[in-house]
Amino acid sequence: GFNDVIKGHKDLTAMLANADLVTLHDHLIRLALENDAKIIKLLSKLRTQEKRWSDAYEDEVNVSIRLCTTKVKSIEQKRDSTYEVADTDGELSCVNLDTKIVHRGDVYVIPTCNCGYFCSSFRICKCIVKALVVSGRKILVCSNIHPYHLLHLHPLWREGLKHARRAEYDDIKPSSSTISSTGDFRKTSKPDSRVIPNEFWTVRRVAKENKRRVQNLRTLADQLIQLAVNNGDEETYKRAHARLSQAKAEVAEMIEEKTGSAPSAPTIHSSDGGSSDDDIVLSNLADPHP
Repeated sequence: GFNDVIKGHKDLTAMLANADLVTLHDHLIRLALENDAKIIKLLSKLRTQEKRWSDAYEDEVNVSIRLCTTKVKSIEQKRDSTYEVADTDGELSCVNLDTKIVHRGDVYVIPTCNCGYFCSSFRICKCIVKALVVSGRKILVCSNIHPYHLLHLHPLWREGLKHARRAEYDDIKPSSSTISSTGDFRKTSKPDSRVIPNEFWTVRRVAKENKRRVQNLRTLADQLIQLAVNNGDEETYKRAHARLSQAKAEVAEMIEEKTGSAPSAPTIHSSDGGSSDDDIVLSNLADPHP
């Protein structure tokens, strides 16, 4: 049995022989921190992909969509947003597309069903799919998803945003409080200065060639120099310099996180130094004060 497995594992037996409550506590804390780090990276990835729910949840909904075509026998509308759904096994379920629920103190209006699958998982079931299709509504939208499965309500969502250096979705109303990973009810933290507001996150398709990427960045740099230096003053120059320094530090930090080592300082070649097409050259704008 299980005890025999433990007793037969020499390394585990030795560790347990020398363990105490402090060791157990430290071990559990380490596991919790490692798990939180994995979750934060996953949430960061989902935010960069513009996801509002997990891939696993979407897979389960796709299963419900397939079951709707094979397992739902009939549907009958009882009231404006209430439907009775019968499946091929003879089970009757009641679907309400406009049910008011309370989650973490906020009121949501979502589709609900009294079938066992929805009540146990809070996922969109085949009954809800059928009712949504009959009523002419979309299926995979935030308004149809139980808030338990929405990413922006995850306790570590804000840490995921910081890791991704992305702002909250524009249609998400800021809450006056949030629940931390330890379960504490705390005031919302101040926004991270590294986070780029959504209005400036305009790159939807990245050029495949480095030469094209350099040209795009050089165009923005030329425009910034024109505004901050040629048309500006000392304050506009200092602000532009500070923002570029911040961006440089953030990119170096991102590279270090991905590679595990700090990147070497980049070499910038002047425009008259015979640089190649892929080299980043200095702008050759006119002096604002000739």
